[in-house]
Amino acid sequence: MKSFLEKLILNTFAFVLVLINHATAQVFDFSKTPKIRVYISAAPGLGHQSASVVVMRRLRQLGFNGEFEVIYADTIANKLPVLLPGFDAQEKGLQQLEHLKIQTISESYFFAQTSIDKVELAVTGADDNRTHITPEKIRSSKYLLMEPLGWGESFLLQENRPVQPLTSLRSLGYYFETDSSPEGLENTLESIKNEGQAARALGLRSLLHLNAHFGAIYGVGTIPQVATKLKTWVQAIERAGRSSKLKKPIILPIISPLNKFEQLTLQDTLEDIIIPNSAKNRVRIAMKDLADLDFQSYIQTLKSGDVLLVNVGRVPQTIFERLFSISDIPVLVAGKNAMNLSQNLGKVYLNTVQDSSLPNSVVFSEARNQSQAVHKIFSNAGATDRDLRYLAQFIKEGLDPNSDVSKMHQSFQETRRDKVAEALRLLRFPEVSASCGAIFK
Repeated sequence: MKSFLEKLILNTFAFVLVLINHATAQVFDFSKTPKIRVYISAAPGLGHQSASVVVMRRLRQLGFNGEFEVIYADTIANKLPVLLPGFDAQEKGLQQLEHLKIQTISESYFFAQTSIDKVELAVTGADDNRTHITPEKIRSSKYLLMEPLGWGESFLLQENRPVQPLTSLRSLGYYFETDSSPEGLENTLESIKNEGQAARALGLRSLLHLNAHFGAIYGVGTIPQVATKLKTWVQAIERAGRSSKLKKPIILPIISPLNKFEQLTLQDTLEDIIIPNSAKNRVRIAMKDLADLDFQSYIQTLKSGDVLLVNVGRVPQTIFERLFSISDIPVLVAGKNAMNLSQNLGKVYLNTVQDSSLPNSVVFSEARNQSQAVHKIFSNAGATDRDLRYLAQFIKEGLDPNSDVSKMHQSFQETRRDKVAEALRLLRFPEVSASCGAIFK
């Protein structure tokens, strides 16, 4: 005979399993949701904006086939053509992107209207200023504010109700799924070419087909003392590559806009990197722009041990994610969204904004301490020989998929689930949130 306590535990566990299975098996029905309103906020870089685009893409994958009505902060109009192909940054007010089933509306135009249709659901992928958008202001019954992994709570805002933190979503990452097939990449490159950027499209095509070690760099504009810190990082990568006896060249794509002055400053800084006499005749460190006249000829001369920084600039989300996915050298990120992508891909990363957000695991406690120390060294722009040795060792371990550092970051990939799908389940099954929210943590 089972005791009362045993029966209670078993019944409770069975109830929880029913709820989870009920929610998991749910096919999302968007038949009564012809329109979802999306708010895209202003912030430096592209992190906030791309987060909302990722949410839109994920909603499409989950079955939403209606119209997205995108409300965007006026100050980010020049960023949107990269994220929403066909968007005209010079066009004010409303735009119809029929091939994407998207209507865009500037924030100032939207809030100036006195008669706006009310929608059932509005969403945003990220917004630092959480208080200025409300369901009443954006004219929706529900406003779902999601944040990238490690950012903080997600929130559900409903008319005339207290703000509800969605604690169960906090440890979940965005679901990234990119069309990285040759056809998908070629279509994206063709769109860049058709926008009058043939040299950049050709450069990207060549870059993505190089047989090399990659280490993406994102958010250069947010890094204090950027030239000094990148010099330290590149020097450590060169040292790690030499020590590991890498058989391929090293490519470091900088996926952030760099003007000519910044490029020249960084090039001058890189020339100060000291290479041992034994390696001087066989190692080169250089920086090129995708559109440089000699870019194609230069990359043909790359050999094992060479380090090339490539000024990539802003790129469509598919290219951005592709450059991260092919990186086997630890990546540099700035902020939560790119860090979220790195975590979902299981990539070893270094966050340049002093936020490591590493798993608090007993199994990988030593690797965690090592990673935190590297974050601190980079933050302090340390360039002592000891610092370089420490950074180089971290990079070497990042290159080894069987090291504890790599395994710790791979553990993110194994445990992160889909924030957007879970949010929809919570909206559809609020009892799941109330009854077993801890299971989703």
